[in-house]
Amino acid sequence: EYVYDMIELFDVLSAVKINSLADLAGINQSLMRQYASGVKFPSRQQAQKIQAAVYQLGQKLLQVSM
Repeated sequence: EYVYDMIELFDVLSAVKINSLADLAGINQSLMRQYASGVKFPSRQQAQKIQAAVYQLGQKLLQVSM
């Protein structure tokens, strides 16, 4: 199990567009960029939305076949 703060999360997921993840999580894009830069910090509820969006993205990636 990996635990990241918001800044580390976006460093690790640098291939993922912050705005796209914000849309998937239902969070304002500007606010998500502030979380990613460390200007603001998400509430527990917002962090759970982001976590759910990351999991959803991971599930979509696991379904890819070539």
